[in-house]
Formats: sequence, C-alpha cells, structure tokens
Amino acid sequence: MAFRLGGQKHQVAVKASDGKEAEACLARLEENLRLVERGRLTIPDGADVGLYLLSDGKLEQRVKTVKVMTVGELVAKYKATFTVGVKEKNTARTEKLHLGHAERILGSSTPISLVTSATLQGYIDTRVAAKYKGRSINPQTIKKEVATLKYVWNWAFRNEHVGSRFPGLVLVFPKAKLKEPFRTLDQIKSITERGGLTKSQMRELWDGLYLNPAEIVEVLEHIRQRGLYSWLYPFIATAAHTGARRSELVRARRDSPRRVSISG
Repeated sequence: MAFRLGGQKHQVAVKASDGKEAEACLARLEENLRLVERGRLTIPDGADVGLYLLSDGKLEQRVKTVKVMTVGELVAKYKATFTVGVKEKNTARTEKLHLGHAERILGSSTPISLVTSATLQGYIDTRVAAKYKGRSINPQTIKKEVATLKYVWNWAFRNEHVGSRFPGLVLVFPKAKLKEPFRTLDQIKSITERGGLTKSQMRELWDGLYLNPAEIVEVLEHIRQRGLYSWLYPFIATAAHTGARRSELVRARRDSPRRVSISG
C-alpha cells in the first residue's frame, strides 16, 4: 500500500493472503492516519511510518531475527580465538577433551539459549553413569569438565557472542570418594600382609605412601646409581626437596653456574 503523509510518499508491504485481509489492513492504515492527523497518535522519529501505522503503533521497525549460537559454534568460536601456542599443550588438550564431552552430550547443534541448569544437571548425571575402562568417572573430573564449559561460556558472554552468563548456579555433583590417608612404608606393608585387598585397593594404598627423610635419601641414592638417564636423578631430587610439580619440572632449565666471590 502507498500513501502520503506530511507531503511525503510512503509505502508498506501488507503481505496479505487474500483480498479480504488486504482490505482490512487498508482500513486499519486509513484509521491510524486519521488518528495522526487528529494528534491522537504520534509517530516516533526514525520509525518506519507504514509499519508503525499498520501495527497500530506497536512496531517502529521491522523485527530482526537474531541467529542463536549453538553449542558447537560456541566451541568452534573459542578454539578459533585461542589459537595454537596461546596455552600450554596440556591445558589445550584437556580443554579439547572436556569440550568434546560437552558437544557430544549436550548436542553440537543445540542452541545455547536452550541450555539451562536442568540441562547441565543432565550432563552431570550422564557422566556419573558413564564408565571409563570399567571404572566410574571421578566426580572431580566431572567438576573440571563443567568448569571448562563455564569458563568458555562466560568468555563468550564477555565478548558478546552469547546473551547470558553460564546458567549453572545450583548444580549437584556426586560426593567424591575420600583418598586413603598418607601412611608410612611399614604401615602399608602391615595392611597388605593381612590380605583380602583388590588390585585397585592396593594401588590406592600405595598412592598414599609417605617416605621419611632417611627413606627419601635411600630412594634418591638408588636412582643416582642405577638411573638409566642422566636427567632422572636431578629431576626426582628436585621434586623431593622442593615439592615442585611435574609440569614445573619439565619446563625447568639448567642455568650456567654463577661464580660468587666472598671477601671478609
């Protein structure tokens, strides 16, 4: 429909399915034009005049559809932004594994807007029921997976890729099994000699082995004398005396010794 208002020509697409509907739209437009002329309806600056009159003053501009990002697109956007070399290889590998689980369980094509706290709780429940090499997934592992997704989601929110923050405010995780307390060599031997333990229980016991200072010296001396690689002894010795983590030790480099002169 074409019409004139204030000396200017305007037009609007009716998109009517038949003549009767088109006539009803024309009647509505003419009535609203009369309301404008009487001062009972004011057209806002910058509004689409035809659309505003045809919608009885409810729409100023055409409705714009906003494409909603999917879980897969969110992951792809994050990976494309944090290119290779920005993060430690181990961190990048762990994130890739965690986000892979998110895409698989939540659904790569699932719109982000449909992922709610209930959806995330379903993810947790699915991971709890899963098995890896015949063993249940550690609750701490599941927490880390959700933490990775939360980090990526909130990164996307800060950069205006998604319209809301991570929805998982109240999530229920299974209780983690308490680790065996640290024990001395004699204590562990005393328990194992009683028998009745599975291989898994034996491994958990030995994971809690605590060496006293004399035993640490003995182990280090054994490594120094029989170690197959020259770097093994300083590697283990540094760990034993500093408590440095494995990743820190791997990144460590030997500096040239500095000579210090002392005068007194």
